[in-house]
Amino acid sequence: MQEWLQLYEFIPVNFSEHVRTYDDAVEQLEQVLKEDCSELYERMQQNHEQKIQDAEVLLQKINDEEVTRLAYALQDATYLNEYRKNIFCKISLEVQTLFKELATKI
Repeated sequence: MQEWLQLYEFIPVNFSEHVRTYDDAVEQLEQVLKEDCSELYERMQQNHEQKIQDAEVLLQKINDEEVTRLAYALQDATYLNEYRKNIFCKISLEVQTLFKELATKI
């Protein structure tokens, strides 16, 4: 993490107004490590599977092909939007490094 911060100077979190620092990350990790991560993972996995089942039941109850197509389209669009934001973050960080290199040569 120190190498990341030396290279980029901050931790991106969807480029919100609040810039994350090393101390923020350490604090968050300390909180996570206080929990039983395997238990947390299992709860999250079960919750995810339950949400999938609930959505399938709801779509069957609605029983409308157009609604089902729209639901799956929304699911895909949400995934693609998160992927786009991830790419934007990576590119923005690389551009920042490029600008720093250019600034040293000017």
